[in-house]
Amino acid sequence: MEAPYYYPYWQAEHLLFLIFTVLAPIILIRFLKHGEKNKKENVAKGIALVLLLNWLIYQGYRMMSGFWELKYDLPLELCNWAVFITAAALWYKRQRWAELAFFWVMAGSIHGIITPDIHEPFPHLTYLTFVIGHGGLVLGVMYAVFGLQLKPQKGAWLRVMAASQIYMAVAMLFNWWTSANYGYLMQKPTGGSFLDLLHDWPYYLLELELIGAISYGLLYLPFWWSLRKETMLK
Repeated sequence: MEAPYYYPYWQAEHLLFLIFTVLAPIILIRFLKHGEKNKKENVAKGIALVLLLNWLIYQGYRMMSGFWELKYDLPLELCNWAVFITAAALWYKRQRWAELAFFWVMAGSIHGIITPDIHEPFPHLTYLTFVIGHGGLVLGVMYAVFGLQLKPQKGAWLRVMAASQIYMAVAMLFNWWTSANYGYLMQKPTGGSFLDLLHDWPYYLLELELIGAISYGLLYLPFWWSLRKETMLK
C-alpha cells in the first residue's frame, strides 16, 4: 500500500504557489494597464475559459476514473460557485458579479491557497487542477476588479452577505440529502485547515458567519473609503 501523501505546507513548493498567486495578477494588470480595450477583454475571456475548462477537466477525470459521486462532485463548493461567477463577470464585464466573486475568492477560496487540500503529488491531474483553479480564481477576480475596473460599489457588503446565506442554505440542503460535506459545513477537512482553530460542529458554523462578515468588511473598507472620498469631492 502506498504511503498517504501530505502536502508540504510552508515549504518551497507551497511558497512558490503563494508567490505566483500574488505576483501573477500584479504583473498582468500592470502589463495591460495601457493596453487596448479589445486586448484587455480578450485576456478576460481567456481567463474565464481557463477557469471553466479546468473545472470541466477535473469533472471529466472523476467520471472517467469511476470516482464521480453525488456526495463529492456536484458543483456545490463555494470555489465552484466562485468559478462560475468569476468566469461570467470576466466574460460579460458585470460589476455585480465581479464584486461577489472578489469577496468570495479573497475571503473564502484564498484559504485553499494558504492551506491547500491536495491529496496527490505533482504532477497528478488533481494537483494541477487544484493549483490552476485556485490560483486562477485569484488572478480572475483581481483582473476583473483592478484590470477591468469592476470594483465593488455601495452596498456590496450586504449583497455578498445575502448571497453567502443563499450558498450556505443550498449547500446544507444537499449535504443533508446526500450525506455530503459541501462547503465543509458538516465537518472540518481531514487534511487540516484554518477550521481546526475553531470549535467543533455546529458551533464553527456561527464562527464562520462572523469571520465571513468581518472578512467581507475588511475587503470592502478600501472601496468604501474611495467611494466616500468621491462623494465628498462632488
